[in-house]
Amino acid sequence: MNTPNHFQYSPIRGLYLTGLFTLSLVSLICSNTLADQPTLKLWPNGNPDCWTLSEPETGEERGGILRIRNVSEPLIEIYQPEKDKANGLSMIIAPGGGYSILAWNHEGEEIAEWLNGFGVTAFVLKYRLPKKGDPSRHHVALQDSQRAVRLVRAHAEEWGIRPDKIGIMGFSAGGHLSAITATKFNEPNYDPVDEADQLSCRPDFVGLIYPGYLYDKETQKLNADFNVTSENPPTFFTHTGDDPVTVESSLIFYQALRDAGVAAELHVFPKGGHGYGMRTEVPGIASWPDLYKAWILRQLNE
Repeated sequence: MNTPNHFQYSPIRGLYLTGLFTLSLVSLICSNTLADQPTLKLWPNGNPDCWTLSEPETGEERGGILRIRNVSEPLIEIYQPEKDKANGLSMIIAPGGGYSILAWNHEGEEIAEWLNGFGVTAFVLKYRLPKKGDPSRHHVALQDSQRAVRLVRAHAEEWGIRPDKIGIMGFSAGGHLSAITATKFNEPNYDPVDEADQLSCRPDFVGLIYPGYLYDKETQKLNADFNVTSENPPTFFTHTGDDPVTVESSLIFYQALRDAGVAAELHVFPKGGHGYGMRTEVPGIASWPDLYKAWILRQLNE
């Protein structure tokens, strides 16, 4: 493969400093599992802090949902749109599953294929799930999401995407991971491993679809994990009033963004529950993909 020109991103001013460096693409492989999509390993030399699992990765399909457990080798699965449709936008997708499983097809691959349909390059993030002894439920997952943003930015020219239009979206626990990725981009979470780690891990826009764990039920305030400032990226929310994970996650985070002067769009529908992905015909909430598509496409010019 040709070595592309890459850019160093300044999240505050949106400026790019051109630089030439080489990234090893040995780990860019074709997977014969799941959707048979090309994949890129996040950590070519092993996970940060020598993090490992003794249990093998497993995948079980139940109720039409492929549930992946015990992720030891995090990666991104790459979905590229047809060349005549590609518009330069890209999206990293974090499936949900309560930080115990990944709802891989339901909240990952199906979303990637949908995004490809209107020109968005998509990356489904297979992130690590916490084990006993981890500092928090999101610690290793945040390492993976930050690394994913940097790798996508590093390969922007090669994959035909704009390094200033890289989004992240997530469902339920994946929404929590996307939100924390969007608020902790200035906080080092692992030691740099190559040139890609010199780039910003700040996503340029964020989609939170029925996100969980964003607020403290006792204080009724934003979870202390989040530090919302005016530097946070524009954010889109979808939630339902009857969601057992509770709509307050979106309402309180939306208000914090608004108070910080960050552009945000919130859609709350009366019914729909939780975990529907794109598989719902409930009036109102069934329209969330159309609303989100329009919002994503507006990011091209904002």
